Amino acid sequence: MVVGLPPHRLEQLVINLIAPIPGGNVVSFATDSIATLPEEVFFMMPNIETFQVSNVELSKGFLQPNPDGLRANAKFLPSLQSLWLKDFTLEDGDWGHLTTYLVHQTSDNQTISLDMTGDSPYVHPGVAEEIKGLVKEFTVTVTES
Repeated sequence: MVVGLPPHRLEQLVINLIAPIPGGNVVSFATDSIATLPEEVFFMMPNIETFQVSNVELSKGFLQPNPDGLRANAKFLPSLQSLWLKDFTLEDGDWGHLTTYLVHQTSDNQTISLDMTGDSPYVHPGVAEEIKGLVKEFTVTVTES
């Protein structure tokens, strides 16, 4: 992160760095944080099949466009096949943020695999079953802190 840079300038910097990359050729993307990625980045790379993110908080609107924006109902990752969340946390301990995303992402019969790794909170069996019903494969690996 660039210290002292206003958020809108940081977003533009990220877009300027990614813009020269032929977005249609990107099929795998990994990042340490989605908090600093402007949503435009996701629309610049529509063919991402594998997305890996570390240090992510699953919160309201997780991996979904601004509900008041021009692309409110679009999918960030329309070609996604595999999502890996590493070292994740839950906002307010609410798994609903993830399941809401999965319902959105798997609409239109899109199938994805979900792999979650980290010092994660307990996954209630009912939540695990709900997630399993939304994805092709679901794996949670709990690491010791």
